[in-house]
Amino acid sequence: MNSEKRYNTKGELVEIIINEDFCNIENKKVKIGNTYTYLALVRILKNRNISDIDKFLRPSLSHLYDPFLLSDMDLAVARTVRSLIAKERICIVGDYDVDGITACSILIKFFQEIGANITYYIPKREDGYGLSLSAIKYAHQKKAKLIITVDNGISSQDEIEFAKQLGIDVIITDHHEPNTVPNAYAVVNPKMKNSKYPFSELAGVGVAFNFLLALRKTLRERNFFTKEPNLANYLDLVSLGTLADVVPLVDVNRVFVKYGLSKSSKALDKLKAVSNISSNLSTYDVAYKIAPRINSAGRLADANLAIDLFTTTQEIKMLKIANWLDELNIKRKRLQQTILQEAKSIVAGAKHYDAIVVSGKWHKGVIGIVAGNLAHFYRKPSIVISEDNYLCVGSGRSIESINLFEIVKRHENLLDKFGGHKLAVGLTLKKEHIEPFREAINKEVSRLKVNASYKLRVDLSCNINIFDNIDFLENLRELEPFGAGHEEPTFFVRGGILKDIQKKPYHNILFFDFNGKSKSFVSTDADNLKINECYSIAFYITFNKAYYNFTIKDIFKE
Repeated sequence: MNSEKRYNTKGELVEIIINEDFCNIENKKVKIGNTYTYLALVRILKNRNISDIDKFLRPSLSHLYDPFLLSDMDLAVARTVRSLIAKERICIVGDYDVDGITACSILIKFFQEIGANITYYIPKREDGYGLSLSAIKYAHQKKAKLIITVDNGISSQDEIEFAKQLGIDVIITDHHEPNTVPNAYAVVNPKMKNSKYPFSELAGVGVAFNFLLALRKTLRERNFFTKEPNLANYLDLVSLGTLADVVPLVDVNRVFVKYGLSKSSKALDKLKAVSNISSNLSTYDVAYKIAPRINSAGRLADANLAIDLFTTTQEIKMLKIANWLDELNIKRKRLQQTILQEAKSIVAGAKHYDAIVVSGKWHKGVIGIVAGNLAHFYRKPSIVISEDNYLCVGSGRSIESINLFEIVKRHENLLDKFGGHKLAVGLTLKKEHIEPFREAINKEVSRLKVNASYKLRVDLSCNINIFDNIDFLENLRELEPFGAGHEEPTFFVRGGILKDIQKKPYHNILFFDFNGKSKSFVSTDADNLKINECYSIAFYITFNKAYYNFTIKDIFKE
């Protein structure tokens, strides 16, 4: 490993950390399990602390862990079995994002298949995040004796006490950081101290799927089924929720996504059709086409639309909902762009900032996306707050080096409610607390001194010639799926002479000459670049059916 500090073409100081330099090494292969793969790719995986490379390259459902290792799983399953046998009504409480929607959907589908007495509740955004009093009142009205939360509940102490007063037991299945642990009947969460599950970074839908694995096993042992549900049929939804929640794509999450992307229900087929996807889903398809359409329901309308899409058996209804979601997504894009430009104007007028905390009378449904846009553009943790006359709602996104959840937690005295994890938070606060909260967050981030330079981690510094080898590219493709915690490898090449820039509506195509060899790259930014100048390029490769895109991550003048 070596590093160098250089200014990129935007004028930012960048510390380039190069894990492997293969410039003088030819395309050597090594045996992994029963097959051969390139040494360069093996080195990339080892530098990512992946020790069992054969297992990583060939994920299997047999690699899933015992679900009963999760905290309180035995209690959760036993209480649910009791409800099923007594034919008590069970109320599933989900959330309005993709993770919460898919988690809720797989529980609904399972319980419907076995003829259980169920109802479900998906909050509106105005209800706020987590298990609400409205949800508990709804469950009580429906005469439910058991509530099972998915992707929420870990911060709902008061609400759970209210449910107990009404004679309703609550099982929490969640994956968010436990702040204070509520006194629920059972808390199934891989981040709990009493959890023995070997992997703590499950999405909410991953926790819900493990709950179903454990419940099915117990019901099977009790000869409960006339026809046993095939949980593999739910993996398309598990993969969607896992990808959309941006949890690390390693360990069991990799298994879920690898298997799930190859499956497609009739409902998902309808959503793929309106998204112009004709083949198996890729991680890119989920992130930029499928997840935004599912999320648009909870952002601008009612997340129950998406639940209906995945749980109905009527294909005409599926198609109708898919078209609605597509229309909502178009509306969401326009709204997002308007708010993003207003937020950038506020940032431009600020004298100094180490973190971005902006507020305005903005639609609550898109502030999370705008926060993500700002964090990516400015490379700073960003919180966007939708102002109201009294109680305001905020959503934050961070960069890899900053644990935004811990920073926000240290100032919970200014908040009415908050939750989340390292890279994403949701919060509510009174209007008069916005300014002191902004100052506190900026002071915290300033103390961390993260803005002097940013780190660009390069997996492989190499010659451009290696990418003429189709076999190498196909071997690289075996490292998919890529995502958080297992991003596309970053490559670094030197000596590219810029020959041409083709401007497209949403990106640019840059043409470089490397000692007589021409190579094109996709870039969102072509500012400050000059024809016939020599550059070093950090880039990654994306795969789309039969072709490859070389996408620039950063660029440096030589």
